[in-house]
Amino acid sequence: MKTTTSTILTVLKILTWIVFIGLSIKCGSQIIAFIIGFINPDYAQNMYEVNGDWFKIKEQGIWVYICVMSAIIAISAFKANIWFMLIGLLSRLNLESPFSMDVAKRLEGIAYQLLVVWLAGSIVNSYFERYENYDLDTFTGIDSANEFLFVAGVVYVISQIFKRGIEMQEENELTV
Repeated sequence: MKTTTSTILTVLKILTWIVFIGLSIKCGSQIIAFIIGFINPDYAQNMYEVNGDWFKIKEQGIWVYICVMSAIIAISAFKANIWFMLIGLLSRLNLESPFSMDVAKRLEGIAYQLLVVWLAGSIVNSYFERYENYDLDTFTGIDSANEFLFVAGVVYVISQIFKRGIEMQEENELTV
């Protein structure tokens, strides 16, 4: 059983690194496209992870473009950070005694980051709901931000279960 669990955790660590690197590349390309969009919008439209609709926002005003693009880039950065926090969690997880305050705090931090992604996604999506000609998923990669709220709640509950497990573990150590 232990060999299977440790093997699964090793595979999960590798997969989290792959997802983290992919999301980091996506975020970096969005930042570069945002900057190049000021210099040469025609060239920026052909970059990786850039949709031509991004530059239609620019027609509404430069400040609208800056605010919306900053929110989209922030969402990508928060997603990458969540996976980085998960890498840290998997690296610190000790199978001999999984209930530790470090793991509980990391889970709680991930829940808060998911809450921030939900909030940012909701703000951007509510902005785009006013415009029928824009596809929300094209811009944020979030069809509905409510999934992030749900996952944040689940992770927060798990972190509280870990905290209760720590309390019970400490009580058992004191009674022995």
